Amino acid sequence: MLDFPASVTQCADVRQGPLGTCWLMAPLIAGEVTVSGFCDRLILHSTGTLAVVDVGSAPVTTNIPAHAHDRSGSRDGTVNSATLIEAAAQTVLGSRLEGHLPFKGFQFLFGSPGVAIPALPGFARAALRAAAHALDSGRPVVAATLPRRRSFTLADEHNGRQVRITANHVYAVVGHTQSKPGSDCSGGLLMRNPVLTGRTDIDVDALHLSADELTEATMTLFIGPKPAPSRKGTSTGQRAEPQ
Repeated sequence: MLDFPASVTQCADVRQGPLGTCWLMAPLIAGEVTVSGFCDRLILHSTGTLAVVDVGSAPVTTNIPAHAHDRSGSRDGTVNSATLIEAAAQTVLGSRLEGHLPFKGFQFLFGSPGVAIPALPGFARAALRAAAHALDSGRPVVAATLPRRRSFTLADEHNGRQVRITANHVYAVVGHTQSKPGSDCSGGLLMRNPVLTGRTDIDVDALHLSADELTEATMTLFIGPKPAPSRKGTSTGQRAEPQ
């Protein structure tokens, strides 16, 4: 039996666990940025052993894994709604829980795969502007690196510190900055690594990348759909069979 006293009150409360579920956790963080309380409202009902999670087109009833404390949750290791959402994903996907693209995360959480915009040379500024517009209009955004290159370091545009960019990984886009007057810079995107630890405020604990750095990092931006109205309190849920 597990107790779930912790709520997700900000995107920093969502942490990826040891499983390779960045494809799910990054869109989940992005959803929390878009709609405050997004993660908690997906949990229609929970007990010590079962949870009904409102994902995609229909609620999923899932068994809560006995080792839930070792899964996704808060940054201090507390079990929360992110834990239950990951458990619901395992109910649907079975053992095929790792290695998916953000399309799968958006499809699972929002019922639609969204669109992808690669930050290719010459098009990165347009991709950045599209991401900023999506954020301003209430749509979740994530950014993914290619699996074919090795992890590397890159200077943060905001403070110049060197940060490690992980290959084959998904980051949640949690904000954007405007271009400076008289500058040809198109601003930048603030991103949160789902496995990053440290301070919890977005401005400090986020990677800030310009359009050129998005290209250098070979990132693809994924823009998801607007979250649908919550069904919490209006549905008893139904069981989804593993696919």
